[in-house]
Amino acid sequence: DALQYYLTRHISPFEDRDFTDEAFLEAYNGNLANGLGNLVSRIMKMAEQNLGNTKFLPRQQTGVDALFDPPYSKYVEKFELNRAMDWIWEKIGELDKKIEERKPFLLVKTDPESAKKIISELLKGLAEVAYYLSPFMPETAEKIAKAIETNKLDNSLFPRLE
Repeated sequence: DALQYYLTRHISPFEDRDFTDEAFLEAYNGNLANGLGNLVSRIMKMAEQNLGNTKFLPRQQTGVDALFDPPYSKYVEKFELNRAMDWIWEKIGELDKKIEERKPFLLVKTDPESAKKIISELLKGLAEVAYYLSPFMPETAEKIAKAIETNKLDNSLFPRLE
C-alpha cells in the first residue's frame, strides 16, 4: 500500500517523474508514518480508552457512496488520482486539526460526555478516510475499518523507516 500511495499521490498519470528511494522514504515517513498512521493511532487510543466496547461500522457498511462526494468523484472520473489523494489528505488534516483544537484527550477529564461525542465524530471521520482510501490503499483501508469495527488497533499502520 505504501508504494501504491506514493505512485498515486506523488506521480501524475499524465506527466513523467523520476522515482527515487529518498523521495519515497520522505513521503512514507512524512505522510504515512507521521500523518495517517499517527492519526489512526491517536484516534483509536482515545476510542479504546474512552468508548469501551462501543462498536462503530465503517463507512462502506453504512450505504454511503463516495462517488457522490465532489470533488473526489470529479478527480477520480478525470483520472487525477493524485488530486483525489490530496483531497483525502486534506480530510486527514481536518481530523488532526479537530484533535488539536478540541483536545478530547484533555476534555475527557473535565467533561467526559463531550469528549466521547468528539471521539465518536473523529471515528466517523476516520471511517470516511478509510472508505476514500479503499481504491488506492485497500489493505490500509481494511486495517482501519477493522480497527474501527473492533474499537482496537493491534499494530501501528506505518512504522517509521530510517
